[in-house]
Amino acid sequence: MLNNGIIPSIDSMKIFEYFLDSEYQYCFLMNIHISMLEKMVKDAHKVNKKVIVHIDLLRGITSDEYGVEYLCQRLNVDGIISTRRKTIDAAKRCNKIAILRVFLIDSQSLKTGIDLVEQIKPDYLEVLPAIAYSAVSKIKKETSVPIIGGGLLESIEEVQMALVSGFEAVSLSNSDIWRNY
Repeated sequence: MLNNGIIPSIDSMKIFEYFLDSEYQYCFLMNIHISMLEKMVKDAHKVNKKVIVHIDLLRGITSDEYGVEYLCQRLNVDGIISTRRKTIDAAKRCNKIAILRVFLIDSQSLKTGIDLVEQIKPDYLEVLPAIAYSAVSKIKKETSVPIIGGGLLESIEEVQMALVSGFEAVSLSNSDIWRNY
């Protein structure tokens, strides 16, 4: 899933079309209306690409267990990102990639995030913001779950710094960066 360390994070059909023509295999979709999602997943699968959706940020669907089942069973998404435990548990039951997203704002949120990973056991942990490089080593000491960084990376140099710091990959919404990486 690492896409050479980059996972495009996509919120429009235009950017999705760039992804389809790119060398990247996986993408994260967010802020997409549910009515567009079925076609996007089918188009991605036609060219052997994988779609992981951030269910908390999809429009037109609830980020609960039923929403996960619909996305996984009906639309055949490849994975789910969420901040919610029950949503991650549902994705795992559907045998899809389950990514827990946590926001690091202070030492307590770091501890809470590590505790959640140990309880939930997601396939991946996405840490925001990705510029929180120093937290990666602490998380890696406490858990064996691969870590993805997301948010606030604004240059290729920052992406490289995040990857060198220990993130397995970074998700990027700035298509200028991932298209030129």
